[in-house]
Amino acid sequence: MFRLSNCLFAFLVIFIFLFTFTANCAAEELYLLSRANTKIYVFDSTADKEAPPLRTIDASSTLTANRVYGLTVYGGEIFVSDESQKTISVFKTSDDKITTPIRQITDTTNSYFATPRALFAYGGYLYCCDESKKKVYVFKTTDSKDAAPTRTISGFSNIPYACCVYNNELYVVDSGGDVFVFNTDAHGTVADQKKRVLQPSNSFSTPRGFFITDNVVYISDHNQICSYTATDSDSSSYLTRITGNSKAKVSLGYSLYVDKEIYSGNYGSGYDVQVFSKGADDDVSPVRYLDYPELNDIISVTKELGGDVVSGSTQQKGVEVSVLTSSSNSTSESDFFAAYSVPVEFSLETPVSSFEASINSNGANGVFAFNSTALNGTAGRYSLLKCFETNGTTKGFGRYALSADPDTEGTWWIEDEDNNYISADTILTYGAKYYINFVVKDNGDYDEDRTLGEIKDPVALGTSDSGTGCTLNPTAGFSLEWAILGIGVLLSILRSRLYKR
Repeated sequence: MFRLSNCLFAFLVIFIFLFTFTANCAAEELYLLSRANTKIYVFDSTADKEAPPLRTIDASSTLTANRVYGLTVYGGEIFVSDESQKTISVFKTSDDKITTPIRQITDTTNSYFATPRALFAYGGYLYCCDESKKKVYVFKTTDSKDAAPTRTISGFSNIPYACCVYNNELYVVDSGGDVFVFNTDAHGTVADQKKRVLQPSNSFSTPRGFFITDNVVYISDHNQICSYTATDSDSSSYLTRITGNSKAKVSLGYSLYVDKEIYSGNYGSGYDVQVFSKGADDDVSPVRYLDYPELNDIISVTKELGGDVVSGSTQQKGVEVSVLTSSSNSTSESDFFAAYSVPVEFSLETPVSSFEASINSNGANGVFAFNSTALNGTAGRYSLLKCFETNGTTKGFGRYALSADPDTEGTWWIEDEDNNYISADTILTYGAKYYINFVVKDNGDYDEDRTLGEIKDPVALGTSDSGTGCTLNPTAGFSLEWAILGIGVLLSILRSRLYKR
């Protein structure tokens, strides 16, 4: 009986541990926009076949059926363009069921919008392709109502179908399949502002699917998904070309999102989303597909693009910082540990955020921030690591600041979306948007770029209280504290029984 009880106890402990571990490794979310249903479907990005969505945001009470088009998700918010109403509506990523926008970018004066379609958000800015005006408008992601564009690129000969920001450059694909490359701060005409033009050697019919990652440009229409080297100019031969002539379902690539896999949204008949391996080439079958019965006319597909590093809301007096490039690398924890010398107790909780910036005062402190909607528990339970890319080492930032403190190198703190400081003992709400602020001194201990006036600083947020890298989602109704309590109760009961025997 003693051995049986011990085995039972071990089994229960292992069961609770595995439940705690598996229940909390939050999968990435895939966002789909239905043009016909005027709904945003949120799926587990690993979903297959007729798996149901995690959430369904029904915007039919606000937006126009068969006239919604662009979809981009950034910093805990969802942006959707409506070409009929000439608006860009903003929802929260945590929204579910019937809902209305938290704000809208409108054009009641008919000053600029005609047919707002493809959207892309990056670095605090929202890029919108207007097909009728043949222009790209740039707004701030915080804009609302009749906010005028911050910048405009005009003078496209063909229709600008889609855009994407990569490595601090704006890429725009037009209806002829040419890709125009600009600086992200471009403002003016195409002729004056373009840096180079990538011209695919093969032809496209309607190249609306467009995405860039890992120095590769992906372009698609209904018949192919092709990839090219992002730094190419003039005529460029494809690296890979998925044709799907017989093995893919009916149609390919009306919209695209690419990270570890290629997600191809299918507007029309056939599977609603097809997922291909990143190196897929020629006539290949998708590795899986989504075909949930309610889905219809998926016009856009994406994941959240947040995690960009921006200038912090609080700076030293007279100091100005400008983020030049920024990227968020959703690497796995195993790859992260392989790339850097990381304390064994550290568990990666957010993507690694990398940036390069300039500062107007040599040797001064700069405050930077990146956002996350996946934080829970107390603010003080997290740790921030500086990652040195040159030698693969890391250095922990200092303790959590007692207040917003731009004067102390290496300090860090969390703010809510209204830039209010959050104390270390504050309980964070999963799904809410928070900004992780941190202080880097120009040429100080946390600056990898030794040129005065320039700062380079990849950072990673994690916890140091477990080695799993996963925490229970508080919305699931079961917390880690309850699991620990349950283990304690079971241990007490079993021990009491053993002693009685």
